[in-house]
Amino acid sequence: MLFTLGCALQTETSYLLPRELLSDGIANRIKSLIITGELRPGDHLVETDLAFKLGVSRAPLREALRQLTSEGVLVSQPHRGTFVRELTEQDILEIYSLRGALEALAVEILVERITPEQVAILYSVIDEMKESLQNKNKLPISNLDMKLHETICRLTGHSRLYEAWSRMGTQLKSFFLAADPLYNDEQMINRHVELVEVIASGDKVKAVEVIKEHISNAGVRLLARTQKEPLSEV
Repeated sequence: MLFTLGCALQTETSYLLPRELLSDGIANRIKSLIITGELRPGDHLVETDLAFKLGVSRAPLREALRQLTSEGVLVSQPHRGTFVRELTEQDILEIYSLRGALEALAVEILVERITPEQVAILYSVIDEMKESLQNKNKLPISNLDMKLHETICRLTGHSRLYEAWSRMGTQLKSFFLAADPLYNDEQMINRHVELVEVIASGDKVKAVEVIKEHISNAGVRLLARTQKEPLSEV
């Protein structure tokens, strides 16, 4: 009876929105499950179980799974099914080389047009990071680390740059949780303060230099984590 009721709710929910909008919403909910650690790298996604958990029908769910597979968040294996992607060392090298190029371009664009209001937005994320560090709440500060970089890309107004960065962002967030990085270093906060300060200063050459070094060092730390070496920041 419970399963029947659940299926009825799924069917009703599926017709509230056009299918393309519904599949986008489902994709975002699956991303949230990955980012919060409810779905972890390597997990097998069973359509019937996931549809019941999310209260949706299987048709838009399949579309959402295809969308996330095309984004690289999930991987589909013939005769086995769909899995949450696990990052290999090659994945990390590719992601961080691309991330370095994207964020260098983002900083170059943003330095030329940043407003006092945008500077305040960046510093507000820094304040959230400081508060999270004081509370020793590991999960939010890892998300806030990514939120700061995401905000830098978003504030450029360059939609394709932001879209490309966002695709990598979900993969990285899920990996951070699986790797259990140690976000307990005040120097990590200071490095991000330096980044925001140089962006706000208007010095394009210095800002690009700082972001490239920041991303390069982060990639090295994340690679070290895959080799089970201690990390203080990713």
